[in-house]
Amino acid sequence: MAYVCTNDDNGRLTLRSGSGTSFRKIKEIPNGNIVNILSGQYGRDRYYWWNVGHGRSLGWVRADYVCNDPQ
Repeated sequence: MAYVCTNDDNGRLTLRSGSGTSFRKIKEIPNGNIVNILSGQYGRDRYYWWNVGHGRSLGWVRADYVCNDPQ
């Protein structure tokens, strides 16, 4: 289990159609929401990105804004 962990309690993480900021924005996921990690890879921007599911949406998020469940 993983969740969105931004630096701001009211922050949001952008879910994108590919592993980089140049890809289309699908939606924004609020801080604290659970995401299901499917796979991961480095993007052209040299950041690591997770391919995740959130609700009925699938897409890519920057890995440094996703944390593991502490339980």
